[in-house]
Amino acid sequence: MSHTLCVIPISHYCEIARWALQVSEKDFTEKQALPGLHLVLLPSRPDGKKLTPYMKKPDGTWLLDSWSILEYCEIGEPVPDDIKDVLNKDVGVCIRAIVYSHILYSDALSEMLSNASYGQKISWALVGRLIMREIGRGIVKSPEHINN
Repeated sequence: MSHTLCVIPISHYCEIARWALQVSEKDFTEKQALPGLHLVLLPSRPDGKKLTPYMKKPDGTWLLDSWSILEYCEIGEPVPDDIKDVLNKDVGVCIRAIVYSHILYSDALSEMLSNASYGQKISWALVGRLIMREIGRGIVKSPEHINN
């Protein structure tokens, strides 16, 4: 039985988890959903949250963030908690704003959709505009926000 990694396609945290699993040569399957759609399409975590990435291990236990997945894969030295806090609360927030602004204000969304399942494409056609509006308000705020 393999690990099940649940991700969205445009997250630096999800990339860290995926890379750690690949480098450590752990067998895993990936369940991927577009942002917003992941709230209903990905399997539920034990805590009910839908923050990605998260992973179910073959023994049935869960790892609920990229840091715990990275540590589980034993890649390099453990990252001190104070560094994790800076990366999560400062760097991660800025990276999300930049990445999502790129998606909102470029052709990147078309590429993301081209790699999505047929069901996700239909779902996105129905609610994608609403999802992107909420991402814009909550994460990007405005194109000027990215430049400040």
